[in-house]
Amino acid sequence: MIKEKQDYREALERNGIHMPNVDSSILTKEFMKGVREGNIYCPKYDDLKVRPCPTPPPAKVIRQELLDYIARGE
Repeated sequence: MIKEKQDYREALERNGIHMPNVDSSILTKEFMKGVREGNIYCPKYDDLKVRPCPTPPPAKVIRQELLDYIARGE
């Protein structure tokens, strides 16, 4: 039985899915249910090659790049 959002997130992590941080606004019970059912994509740890980023770009830049990518339809 999953009681709290943190428990649900940890259960998905234990099953190999790389989830957003618990304080992320996207991390809702509905989002996690969609991930679990396969309707929403989240990468699995097996698919990731995590590399360091000592000077990450500002979140504003990342959001704009993502929006531009989506707008191009790639």
